[in-house]
Amino acid sequence: MFKAKQSKWIVAGIFFLASGSAFSADAEFKLLGSVNAAYSSKGVFLNFAGPNLKAEYGDFGAGLSLFPSLRYDTAKNSKAKLSPILGFGPFFNYTKFVVSLPMYFISNAWNVAFGVGYKF
Repeated sequence: MFKAKQSKWIVAGIFFLASGSAFSADAEFKLLGSVNAAYSSKGVFLNFAGPNLKAEYGDFGAGLSLFPSLRYDTAKNSKAKLSPILGFGPFFNYTKFVVSLPMYFISNAWNVAFGVGYKF
């Protein structure tokens, strides 16, 4: 669709536009996210809150998030004990404490897990 010269200029333009706001004198850089551990009958999950929509009011917050996760399968006949999986669901936080209810699609059924974690 684009030729090599055109794509170089597009990438350079995007970098220029992004760098104008990112390197200004009052720019603030933060690491946002949370790490959660969740449990359900289908396994134990270590998840990291991904893209989300959230609302905050003072120290309280709530929203919907994607949860990129590592699943540890607790079934005895499971061949792969550790596998990546993507979850989706609500989360609630108060200051640095997070409660999440990620849902995972496992074996053609939705499985809800309960998790707690730390927001940084």
